[in-house]
Amino acid sequence: MRVMKQKRNKSFVSLLLCMTVAMGTGELPFNPAVTAKAAAIEQDSVTDINEYEDNEMIVVYKTEATTVSDLPDSATEEKLTDDCSLIEVDSKAELKDAVDTLANDPNVLVVQPNYTYYSTDRLGNNSYHYLQWAYNGEHNINILPAWDMPQSAEAETIVAVVDTGIDFQHTSLLKNLWQNTDEDFYSNQDNDGNGYPGDYYGWNFYSNNNQVCEYRATQYGHEDDHGTHVAGIIGADSDAGSGIAGVASKSVSNIKIMPVKVLGGPNGSGSTDSIIKGIHYAEQNGATICNLSLGMNQYDAALHQTMHDSSMLFVCAAGNGIKATNWRGYDIGRLNVYPACYNLPNQITVGNYNTTGQIDQSSCYSSTFVNIAAPGTDIYSTVVDPSHSSQGAYNYMTGTSMAAPMVTGVAAMVSSYYGNLSASQIKQAILSGATKSPILASKVANGAKLNTYGALQAAASYSYYGMDAQKAS
Repeated sequence: MRVMKQKRNKSFVSLLLCMTVAMGTGELPFNPAVTAKAAAIEQDSVTDINEYEDNEMIVVYKTEATTVSDLPDSATEEKLTDDCSLIEVDSKAELKDAVDTLANDPNVLVVQPNYTYYSTDRLGNNSYHYLQWAYNGEHNINILPAWDMPQSAEAETIVAVVDTGIDFQHTSLLKNLWQNTDEDFYSNQDNDGNGYPGDYYGWNFYSNNNQVCEYRATQYGHEDDHGTHVAGIIGADSDAGSGIAGVASKSVSNIKIMPVKVLGGPNGSGSTDSIIKGIHYAEQNGATICNLSLGMNQYDAALHQTMHDSSMLFVCAAGNGIKATNWRGYDIGRLNVYPACYNLPNQITVGNYNTTGQIDQSSCYSSTFVNIAAPGTDIYSTVVDPSHSSQGAYNYMTGTSMAAPMVTGVAAMVSSYYGNLSASQIKQAILSGATKSPILASKVANGAKLNTYGALQAAASYSYYGMDAQKAS
């Protein structure tokens, strides 16, 4: 078996960009493996070859740097992390042999398909709700008093948007984007020796290049609209003249957004290996918070392992309705969505509430797995602007993909304000500071509704800077 240095692009099942997609047919049973783990992947290896879309498999080893020699000669391996690899063979017959070999190898924790994920938004509908109701509507996120709080630690916080690409030339995002200053933007060389040449603004794991926005048009807009929209919700520059402010925009000098493209094509899809590599890249380059507005219905042991082993805080979209539910949201305690249902201590899963304060009919829900709800309906934010105009381009989108970055923005504010909090402490502050809404009680754990100021106040008990937070009360 030889080591693969560069993986070819993967082709994906065709499906609408804007919907979370169920893999296979029928309702999947509840999976007990979503509880926290240490060596805690309890899921058995997937040995049914019909579950594999192509000739690729993800392998999670029990120890680091393990390889398996008894595989077909055509097998190629690409290391994703120290204990996780992507292996590819030439045929289904070889795939079956390789899966059987790996599933019975005592050094292998699990072997599984290289699953396909999709973004968790719905198409922007150009509705004319007044701009940014999440800040000033009846059911707002109580952000205005949070913006008025005195500055404290002002710690740099890097937020990874693991998604489609981000328009790094957008006028409302330029000031906010992370930059790899060890790389020369103009040379396109690997100046810092990290294996990603020219990754000045991040990396594109979908196409394996440094083009974090590819400006390709699709039926519904542009391929990288979704990630650009998410990035704007987190931190669009309120001083850019557009009138659009990201949640963390008042801390724009010390909160930076890292583009990590793992989804692409006309369907907004991506694979397990790309997501794992993207998460690994983000953490290696200093990200402490990771937004995952993507999902599917198949348990993915390799991604579960990667997220568990990370010290980052993951903010995950709960998912939206699928064709089988007539595009209405459903209980993810009955039909699981991943990564939303991993239920990790360093994870927050977010549902979408609308302008009435109720869970939107398109949003998935669960009083067990959905930790909090945030605005995600008719959210106005940045989209790809191929003309690079001074005004930028904007549109409305709806989905849990839009609700998750609301929470991510608040997490970034808490992290930056106090500067010394762990992922679990930031999570606890957000949940402790949430407003308890009776109308959300059956849809979200404890009826929790995002409260920005409440989160910052709650975090004071974890931090040396607690007194600064109290001064604003």
